Amino acid sequence: MILAVALKEEGNGNAFIYMISGIFKDKAFIKEAMQKTGARLFFAKTLDLGEFIDTLSESLESLIEDPVAPIFEILTKPQATQREVRKAIESLEMVGRQ
Repeated sequence: MILAVALKEEGNGNAFIYMISGIFKDKAFIKEAMQKTGARLFFAKTLDLGEFIDTLSESLESLIEDPVAPIFEILTKPQATQREVRKAIESLEMVGRQ
């Protein structure tokens, strides 16, 4: 939380601050942490990866120009086939070669 407070104090109003719970999960702590840091969202553990990615994508949609990478689609798909996983990995390898 220290880093998030420092970002807020620096006056960077463009910073998108998201918090994920560590030890403390009570509502009073979450409210205080979000107020102190200016966090846009607070995620409580244990995270559902698909829901987490969807929420971030929606929140940042106006800033994202590129489509979602195939690997993220596979990570959020409940039952991806081996072929789909292989294609997603190959697409990452192709990006690395460019």
